Amino acid sequence: MENCSGRNGDFERVRWFLIPQPFFRCLAGECWGEWQPPHNIYLSETAASDTPIGQIVVRHEILHDLIGTGGHPAVFDSCGVPALTPPNTPIQQSRVSRAV
Repeated sequence: MENCSGRNGDFERVRWFLIPQPFFRCLAGECWGEWQPPHNIYLSETAASDTPIGQIVVRHEILHDLIGTGGHPAVFDSCGVPALTPPNTPIQQSRVSRAV
């Protein structure tokens, strides 16, 4: 993520937390992962797994830490780690219904 974003960070400063659920309530609604300042990353059991979704979520949250913001500027798409929401949650369902 450092090469893609052009930012450098100290991986040692990140504090990791596991939420023992497939997803959890967060500021955005339902999440697989969430970054909170200064350097806290919360991961659901889904995100902490060695799966394609888990890998994207972990890299996504690391990018939040590198850029130091909770927003989603274009660097998230250019680095291939877009914002994802768990399927079949109210947020995801509303996005699907708006897209149809």
